[in-house]
Amino acid sequence: GKPYAISSTYLRQPSGEAAEKKFSQLMAPISMQLTNQKGLVAMQLTFSEHCHTARTLTVWEDEAAMYSFVMSKAHVDAMAAVGELSRGGSIALHWSGSDRDATWSTATQKLGAHSGAQY
Repeated sequence: GKPYAISSTYLRQPSGEAAEKKFSQLMAPISMQLTNQKGLVAMQLTFSEHCHTARTLTVWEDEAAMYSFVMSKAHVDAMAAVGELSRGGSIALHWSGSDRDATWSTATQKLGAHSGAQY
């Protein structure tokens, strides 16, 4: 199939009301941005209140579309607050692949094998 830019994030959130509130405040504009984001093909967001984690899986027409979102005000504001939103061990990465590569299974494998920066 057509090559896409695929991105996944794994955020290990600190527990507590202040962290949850900050996350919610930052997610609202991100959700709005994603709703209208040019070049977004598909997305899934999942959260675990029990584990205090958030995961994303997004598929983009190309890297330019993905980076357009990454550099949007909503996402830049969230990146600037990563110190408040992560208890460490959080990962963001992307790869190129077909629609068959845009699965949680592939994302989990790539996140697990990731040896780069963690936040």
